[in-house]
Amino acid sequence: MKIYFIIMALVALALVSVGLLLWKKNKVNLIHAYHLARVVDLAGYSAAMGKSLVAFGLFIFFTGVLALLAVPPVVITWAMVVGCLGFIANFCRIQKKYSGSWI
Repeated sequence: MKIYFIIMALVALALVSVGLLLWKKNKVNLIHAYHLARVVDLAGYSAAMGKSLVAFGLFIFFTGVLALLAVPPVVITWAMVVGCLGFIANFCRIQKKYSGSWI
């Protein structure tokens, strides 16, 4: 399961990096460059999405750590499914709040 941990660590690093750029530097164009006109509060939107991406990256890293601890794969899979659905719902909530639509 070391390869799974390495892959999850790299994905987590990418998500946390993009999240920090969104949150701290307001680099909204990394995820939402095509129609920013509908975003009401650009600073609030970038902070909320950035924090959510950082949290998602840490969650992905945590699942990699679970694999290193020899947790059964079915538990890791269910954690990923439930966690991903939760974060997708959170991303949709943030998108709806700041731009008025789900996409």
